[in-house]
Amino acid sequence: MTIKIRTIFFTFRLAAQFKKDYPLVGVFLILIGGYIIVYFLGSVIVFLFGVLLPIGLTFIHSSMRLRNMKNKITNKIELIGLKKTPMGMFLESLGMEPELVSLH
Repeated sequence: MTIKIRTIFFTFRLAAQFKKDYPLVGVFLILIGGYIIVYFLGSVIVFLFGVLLPIGLTFIHSSMRLRNMKNKITNKIELIGLKKTPMGMFLESLGMEPELVSLH
């Protein structure tokens, strides 16, 4: 177990040093890797993944946010119409209006 941890640590250290010494090679490796992924998976799947992943992450983030006092005050201010948040504008474009919820 200790040998595995040391090997992983050493590999990450080597990768970090390589990245520091040759930054353009790292960029080209990322671009070539992206091209290979697009080539093997097909452009349609990659396009759908590229579009749906950010939208999905936005909804996951908004559903898992902490419901603290600052968030509740921001929601009330947005409900009154004094300030618009990016998520409020996005939901409004989808036709979803915020509902009046009591502050308990």
